[in-house]
Amino acid sequence: MKRDRITVLASAAVLVLMFLCPILVAGPKKQELILVSYNIHHGAGTDGRLSLERIAEEIRHADIAALQEVDNHFGQRSNFEDQAARLAEMLNMYFVYGANLDLDGSTIREGKIRNLRRQYGTAILSRYPIEFSRNYLLPKIGYTNQSSEQRGLLEAQVGLGDRKLRVYCTHLSNTSTEQRLLQVHAIREIITHASSRGAPQGNQPVASSYVLMGDFNFRPDSEEYRTLTGEFRNGKQLIRADGFVDFWSLVQDTEGYTIGVRGKRGARIDYVFLSPDLVKQAHSASVNRETIASDHQPLTVILGSG
Repeated sequence: MKRDRITVLASAAVLVLMFLCPILVAGPKKQELILVSYNIHHGAGTDGRLSLERIAEEIRHADIAALQEVDNHFGQRSNFEDQAARLAEMLNMYFVYGANLDLDGSTIREGKIRNLRRQYGTAILSRYPIEFSRNYLLPKIGYTNQSSEQRGLLEAQVGLGDRKLRVYCTHLSNTSTEQRLLQVHAIREIITHASSRGAPQGNQPVASSYVLMGDFNFRPDSEEYRTLTGEFRNGKQLIRADGFVDFWSLVQDTEGYTIGVRGKRGARIDYVFLSPDLVKQAHSASVNRETIASDHQPLTVILGSG
């Protein structure tokens, strides 16, 4: 009798697992997709405190998060941590990392070389599987009279069950309009020609829909913005078929400042741009003005089912 009861319980457990496994493999299924773009300033807040735990709380609601200024064993400022891996572990998410600065941090002890790379770049975290990724280094001008830092465009194709989405994360130059324009032109070329370039390996299909997120270091009235998206008139972007659509301008009439929200020099320089086919799915957008976990504010947008 006892053995029969154990057999029944075991069979029930198997049936439960058979039901749950496809759900666990496919990831969360829901009608909306929550995207967050956030420059995390290597986890250092405006109060001077380093805390990845605070960053994790600010993006916990996201299905996909695009992060900038992410350290990987970079230095003491971030406790030499692999920050993308740590955040992914805390949030139980998939992740990919793109190193735009890759410096030597190796040491020699008792004649033994300990190899270590000090890296700084961007990351994409996702609750859905990431099918492939690659990091493109963007144009850089070797100025002699000002700072010039290597920037990049991180690509990840995410499988959303019965559909796919290309997700891009970038962080453009903060010192030079000339350099940003070169970077914008490169981004347009990379993203619009993705299908002809193909996946990194084999003949895997490349998604036609995309989102581009990040810290662009330009305002909506700038030449860089117009080059990327097209004309901006009366607070709204004029959508063109080959342009990148500014999510915020579709659903919001407020300024949407992502830096300087507590001072007099606020600006909107963090964006989520959509492929034109996703415009009808733009549902809502918001900026968390209260958090001090970074020197930027996190931007959240929600894509509906269309």
